Amino acid sequence: MKFGLAGILLGAILVTGCANEAVNVQDVAVNLEEHQKERQPASEEQVIEAYLTDKLMSPSTGDVKFAAFEILEEDTQAGKMYAWSLIEAYDLARDASESTRGVSIPVVLKVSRTNGSLAITGHTTPRDGSYYAPDVRALFPARIQDKVLHYSSQHIQSLMKEMEEKVKAAKENGMPRQQS
Repeated sequence: MKFGLAGILLGAILVTGCANEAVNVQDVAVNLEEHQKERQPASEEQVIEAYLTDKLMSPSTGDVKFAAFEILEEDTQAGKMYAWSLIEAYDLARDASESTRGVSIPVVLKVSRTNGSLAITGHTTPRDGSYYAPDVRALFPARIQDKVLHYSSQHIQSLMKEMEEKVKAAKENGMPRQQS
């Protein structure tokens, strides 16, 4: 009977140990799944927005920058994406309810795609003043040059509305990190 009781106890310990091990494996699987969710590749919109906010407007202490954009055309063979961009900065030292500075400008993004992921390797924008129209003609395909040269206030208003929604969502969720 002692052997039988010892066998039962040993079996119970092994079953308990295996059950605990299964829970640990499950916990590890859940943690791995959560980690993979966190490491999901950024969407193309996120990649473009991050690039625009980082590269098209110079940083300033305390700024949080947001971008809204319209893709006008993409030339995958040339590795170029043509867009109109609106970037605005908000000062966290203030109440961050109004933009402190911004830019609305057409941009040619140099892009590459690897395994379905978008990477932006550089950009070009037209110069100001009397150089603007000749630069637009040199940088953008003929079929969208007129749209770029006469980008309407309705289009810009649409981008501004999108920007306001992003700022509102950021405020509700806690403003994003400062960018410098």
